[in-house]
Amino acid sequence: MSATVAVGRDRVLGYRVAVQGLDRPGGAPAVLALGVQDTPPGSARLALAARTAGAVDDGALTLLWAARGAPHLHRPADLPDLAAALWPVSDADATARILSTPIKEGARLGVAALRATADALRAVVTGPMPKGEVSAAVSARVPASLTLWCASCGAQHVSGAVFQQAGLFAGVRLEPGARPTTLAPIPGWPGIPDAAAGTPGLLAAILRLLGPGTLADAARHLGTTPAALRPVWPGDLAEVRIDGAPAWLPADAVDALRAAPPPRLVRLLPPSDPYLAARDLLVPDRARQKVIWRPLAGPGAVLVDGEVAGTWRAKAARDALAVTVSPFAPLAPATLEEVEREAAVAAAARGLPAAASASDRGEELQPVAEAVVHVEPSVPRERVVGAHRDPRGRQPGGQPVERRGVADQDPRVRLARGGEVALHPQVQLQPARPEPHPAPAREGGRLGDLGQPHQPRVERPRLRLAPRGHRDQDVVQPEPVPAPVRHDALPVRPAGQALASSVPRCSQASRRHAAPLGATGCPPSNRSTVAPSKA
Repeated sequence: MSATVAVGRDRVLGYRVAVQGLDRPGGAPAVLALGVQDTPPGSARLALAARTAGAVDDGALTLLWAARGAPHLHRPADLPDLAAALWPVSDADATARILSTPIKEGARLGVAALRATADALRAVVTGPMPKGEVSAAVSARVPASLTLWCASCGAQHVSGAVFQQAGLFAGVRLEPGARPTTLAPIPGWPGIPDAAAGTPGLLAAILRLLGPGTLADAARHLGTTPAALRPVWPGDLAEVRIDGAPAWLPADAVDALRAAPPPRLVRLLPPSDPYLAARDLLVPDRARQKVIWRPLAGPGAVLVDGEVAGTWRAKAARDALAVTVSPFAPLAPATLEEVEREAAVAAAARGLPAAASASDRGEELQPVAEAVVHVEPSVPRERVVGAHRDPRGRQPGGQPVERRGVADQDPRVRLARGGEVALHPQVQLQPARPEPHPAPAREGGRLGDLGQPHQPRVERPRLRLAPRGHRDQDVVQPEPVPAPVRHDALPVRPAGQALASSVPRCSQASRRHAAPLGATGCPPSNRSTVAPSKA
């Protein structure tokens, strides 16, 4: 082990930006050593575009189920060694990777469960086949304890946790863009691994590209437990203290960590980008973590100088890509220009035509109008850009220009909880004018009723109600009245039934304390009508 290295969080972010190639140094992105996850479909292309200066060429890459059974893009030459490194190191490791509630018994088979499923996949997938057909055929070949009942299709299916993690071992790939999901054999596949090999090197690569990290971080990446990986934990590591917290990095990467410059860039990262792996380090705020890392349909991340500055979403609209950015705080005008350029990069990666610049069209675009459209910004100074269409149709350059934004009447755009800025790769945005800051916290209490009109503040009753006897209510006046005043028992009405009369009746006890009587015949202090409680 090397000597301990102490660094701050900013240095680590700079190192991760550099080692993952987010500064676009040229050549193949280094993250391909671990593969680039393609969840949702198309994300891998966006992740590569964020690290590649030229056009993304993923035709030379293979899409398949790899780590955790998730779809990844990998270099074909890396696949045999990757399969051996991902093969479980023990039965406990295999059980941890495939364990799910419906197949608890089957998961106890450990390595045998993955081997049986891989054997079945290799025998079934001899050519392109829809996933459903493959699953049905494999289910008939594996132990019954690895299958579960599917109520939607009324059949017994092999568990997806086993099915997908066995895909790489069986030499099965995914057909890119095929609908329905289609599986096909990898040409020249050497066969199912006999045993794990190269796992320490894989763990070192995880720490190098996603770290500095811990044993728990590496186990999370592989979908297993720290205890399962401890026997194969690599030895040539340096301990790194990140603001006092321990982590690990390959010893030969320490110099790069120390020399990492502060990042100065803007990128639009897809939801499953490798940079977003260490969420606690990257986004310490737990509330923001919930916004970024959602279980389903999570947004992408806006990366500004190594920090996640907001989220973004994209939607194809005819021949353009509509990009909606929701920043956590106001973005500087120069940053907005960078975001606009990265939106054009994302459009090109999705196969849409790249936007022409203003100089290419021969004239400046008019700025998109600003408007706050019934949105309560969660962050001060956030703005909402309204939706507009250029009446001129096409610019001299021949490119269609459509200005899209966020508006209540636009069904294609979902309003988030905070203010949103809608960007189009063919539109230049002007900086937003600041809004007034919200009231200070000490003033919020006074404005509570105005801020929550749908939940108005309820005044507590001035009289203490205490039941005495079945379906009766006694009203006891607060101090300083010395003696309790008892009203006649009021019948409790069923819910929804109106009272016959809302005029209270006074008991003899109340008349003994009577002062000048009011219009009802009761002392003025006793005129409060007590609504009967619901039985």
